[in-house]
Amino acid sequence: MISRLRALNSSGATPDEVEGAVLTAVASPTFSTHVLIADVREDGRSMNMRAQLGWEPGVLSSVLDIDSSTLMGDALSSGELRTETDLANSEYTWRNANGVLEINAGIAFPVLRDGKVIAGISAYRATGGWAEEDFEYVREIARMYADAMSRWELEAEQRRTELHDRLTGLPTLALLTDRLEQALARDRAGGLMTAVIVLDVTHVKRVTA
Repeated sequence: MISRLRALNSSGATPDEVEGAVLTAVASPTFSTHVLIADVREDGRSMNMRAQLGWEPGVLSSVLDIDSSTLMGDALSSGELRTETDLANSEYTWRNANGVLEINAGIAFPVLRDGKVIAGISAYRATGGWAEEDFEYVREIARMYADAMSRWELEAEQRRTELHDRLTGLPTLALLTDRLEQALARDRAGGLMTAVIVLDVTHVKRVTA
């Protein structure tokens, strides 16, 4: 599982590919039936659900507040790994402790970059404690996921730089060409026509100076 994640990272795999591999890599060795990946939003007070395994579609909200009374929220708030073997009777708020899901043991671990929590991964199963080898295993997955997130951010910044002027932030000719090609292809397929409006800016050099 770890070797597959390394291979995906080194090959420039997409977020969907990496996150799918992370879900499987966490679930199989730890015998977890449900796994969740969430990243911390810019406000630092909420998290965005990126991928999940085990829940029916639509059951989980796409955005949730980071609540330290939950297992995942505690891990994200503290920046430390958190575990529980009896969620139904623990101090943690557990929305599924009513028996809808046969889950009673959970582990949640933060994904760190330069000491800052940027995401979290949690896994749940019916029963059982967590061994030290589980902790080391999931920490390694968290490190690899952090590397993947850094790569995605760098690639996004490179794309933005390529398509926008560094000084003004305005779209470049490359972005115009790309969007124009997309519009032409779409309109050809639909039997439509594309129009382009050109505006001539007087003294443009003074604007960008």
